[in-house]
Amino acid sequence: MANSLQRYKPELSLMETLIEEGRTLMEARDYPRAAQYWVTLLQAWLPHAEQFEQNDENGETLGYLQEAVEAAGEVFSEVQNPSLRAELVEVLWRAYVADLEIGGLDLAYAVPEQIAAWATPEERARVLEWARAQMARTQGFVRQELGGLILKLSDKMDNEGYLELCRQSGRSEDLVKRLLELGRVEEARTEAEQASLGKPGLRDHFLQQFVEHGFGSQARAMAEGMLRTRKDRNLQRWLCDYLQQEGDWEEALWLAEEMFWASPTLKGYLELAKLSGKLGRWSERQPLVLKGLEEKGAWSLLVEIHLHEGRPEEALLAYRKAGETRSTFWSGWLRVGLDELGLKLAQALEDTQPQEALSIYRQQAERLIEYRSRDAYREASRLFKKVLALYQKQGQKAEWLAYVSGLKQTHARLRALQEELSRAGL
Repeated sequence: MANSLQRYKPELSLMETLIEEGRTLMEARDYPRAAQYWVTLLQAWLPHAEQFEQNDENGETLGYLQEAVEAAGEVFSEVQNPSLRAELVEVLWRAYVADLEIGGLDLAYAVPEQIAAWATPEERARVLEWARAQMARTQGFVRQELGGLILKLSDKMDNEGYLELCRQSGRSEDLVKRLLELGRVEEARTEAEQASLGKPGLRDHFLQQFVEHGFGSQARAMAEGMLRTRKDRNLQRWLCDYLQQEGDWEEALWLAEEMFWASPTLKGYLELAKLSGKLGRWSERQPLVLKGLEEKGAWSLLVEIHLHEGRPEEALLAYRKAGETRSTFWSGWLRVGLDELGLKLAQALEDTQPQEALSIYRQQAERLIEYRSRDAYREASRLFKKVLALYQKQGQKAEWLAYVSGLKQTHARLRALQEELSRAGL
């Protein structure tokens, strides 16, 4: 076994066998032998954790290493022999450090909890000593994780010691949270603003922490101050949501308007409708918004809005306008967008304006043929079936026969299209 364990990249079948042997000892409740087994195994494997990670495409090698670490932690709770426990503590610590050094892949994710739950005060003190020494030699992510371990294992630490350790290890989230718990709001604000520079996700997290600790007005002031120096849509979104939670409809509407006109969407339009409705202004505001969208040439959005609000005829007019701009501003993105809108519009027009719906379906199906692929032909055939149904609904069977005959003749060389039309019964 000793020779096999010294190999830094053993065969997966060998690793699996070694793990099973250790599990067998644990199932037999032979914890002293199991403890010595896992210590020996990890002492052989851990020095090569980085090579395991580099040569492990499917995660299997590291998976076996993780199993060994977890098993060592499990047996730690069952062993009483002081020397065995000392070896287990040391190997668990080494596994934790090895995991951090290869980027924190959760190789030893359970170790902090295992040591916190089952270590004696003396064993904890030993790990704390190692952690503080290691932290002094590291930076960045590793330093932060070591700081977290020290916080977890330190039973007797006053607030100032806690805050100082957070600062030393770069654990800004724990630092801000504790400052807020202590009511030291201005300090928390300073720390949050410094730590979140260039990190919008962390900034929004800090703002939410202020709200959750009952300092919503300070969070609002922070957000408004940041927006005065730099426009940030995510921050605008956070502030708008907060204002709505607080029932400040006036300010929320002002901010929602600014976001909407910077990037108009149906979701933004519906938010304007909701907020204006809260203030009793939507009936007078809606026509101005629609006119503003027309002036911006946002015809595709107007199609969406009119369809959402049950005005298919107005949606048709906007769709035609969108088609006019298509010849000037053509792109694959716009094409796909208009196709989706066109299909929604055609469906809405089937009962009231079947000829218009028929025309749109035809246009969309013919456009699909241009893609020259079997999937496109299949989708086009599905749309042509809708075209047939609308011709029949209007008693225009002869017109359909003339149209489909001309279609097949025009694309006579497209064998795959002909097959899909035939398969669809056309």
